[in-house]
Amino acid sequence: MKSARLVATGLATILASGLASGLASGLASTALAGTEMTVITFDNGWEGWNGTQGPGGTSQIIQTGGNPGPHAHTVFNNFGIEWWTNTNQNFLGDLTRYEQVTISMDVKVEGIWFFFSPVSRNLILDLRSFALSDDFYPWTSVWFNLGPMSANPNWVTYSVTFDPNAKDLPDGWGGYGDETPQAEPILPAHLNFNDITAAVEEMAFSTYEPGFLYGFTDFDIRIDNIRIEGTLPETGPVGDLNDDGVVNVFDLLILLEAWGACPNRGNCPADLNGDGSVNVFDLLMLLESWG
Repeated sequence: MKSARLVATGLATILASGLASGLASGLASTALAGTEMTVITFDNGWEGWNGTQGPGGTSQIIQTGGNPGPHAHTVFNNFGIEWWTNTNQNFLGDLTRYEQVTISMDVKVEGIWFFFSPVSRNLILDLRSFALSDDFYPWTSVWFNLGPMSANPNWVTYSVTFDPNAKDLPDGWGGYGDETPQAEPILPAHLNFNDITAAVEEMAFSTYEPGFLYGFTDFDIRIDNIRIEGTLPETGPVGDLNDDGVVNVFDLLILLEAWGACPNRGNCPADLNGDGSVNVFDLLMLLESWG
């Protein structure tokens, strides 16, 4: 290990003197913000999502006619309908790990009728936490009105983009879990928007709009492409071991100090490739981000 340190220290001296700066700058690379996305196309079944079922009708997957291909079709008579998941973890948990989140769904409305007359109903996105609810409410949630649905021969995408780390309710969002003296639904006073987005246990698209009650309605609606896309925070350059925004001789010296096997694998920042040892492979990764 001593000889390896001597060789690497010599390399550090060369880099510090600038003789290798041209090579290093030519290989520079920075880890930028990325995205994580999940789309439920119904090609593989429900994938943890559910549609309203019961005496009033059914929700089932149809293999053709979607946007494109398979899709879910709900025909139901009730006060409202919904599609939800409490098992697909790509839509649940701590959404505050993202800087920005976009949630969307494609909808084709064959018809919505109230006493045989065509009507519209709002589509609500509901992010629910059961652990944060009290005894009087089934859950505490933040919700967004994605807009009205009415009969349409075409597929329509309903979407919202938001900052999951916001403390105050973003524009257009409402809360559920408490109420005003006028019986309007609100978020409990001790909770912020990001308290809910950090603990999502169920996500639902619903026609049940908090604060409104509709009578029995006939629904014939098709859905497809339930999507969540999260923007990950930007990270510094690979190999920036002292978090000063650049990779230079100071980071190289930190790597040299950690040269060899990592006694506590998983807590060894200089082990850039995560193989349990700081070695020439980590050195090469650092050089590729030099500058």
